Amino acid sequence: MSDMQNIQASIAILKEVKDLISPSNPWIPVMAAVLGALAGGLAPIFVKLFEVCVDRRAAKRAVAHQIYAEVSAILEIVRQRGYLEDLESKKSVMTVNSASNFYQVKISEVVDPLYRANLERLPLLDPGLQTKIVMFYRFLNALVEDIKPGGTFNTSGATLKGIDQFLAIANQAVAIGEEIKSQIAKQFNIDE
Repeated sequence: MSDMQNIQASIAILKEVKDLISPSNPWIPVMAAVLGALAGGLAPIFVKLFEVCVDRRAAKRAVAHQIYAEVSAILEIVRQRGYLEDLESKKSVMTVNSASNFYQVKISEVVDPLYRANLERLPLLDPGLQTKIVMFYRFLNALVEDIKPGGTFNTSGATLKGIDQFLAIANQAVAIGEEIKSQIAKQFNIDE
């Protein structure tokens, strides 16, 4: 075949292909343009939604890990320093109406910096876990108020009833703290 025949054969093939792909419906190009614009416009929205979900999951994990670390540290300090055992022994030597025993522990003003830093992000966690976390820290702050310098136990003295109440709240706080640790460890795969 000569070059001229090759060119003519190529032109014939192109004409046939053009007839095959030319739209029979004039709305097809319009629909293609609309669908293309829609897909192009929605793609960034889906990407942004994906990014928001990833960021939310990372923030949730960060809050949980920080709360876990702080609760663990608080519980360990209470255990190692023997605060509850010390109060139990004070209680055992007190008379029923005794109010002359003073009990004071030097505690920093802020015992819950990670909790305070994450207050606005607590709603990222499950509602049941949020409730336990808030209860734990409210109990902790109430207990600190009793034993810190200027607190009830060292201004007016620790009574038997006061120590009983303190120990009941403290034991409940420890139990809630353990539940928080367990729930976070389970939910976020933390080795205890």
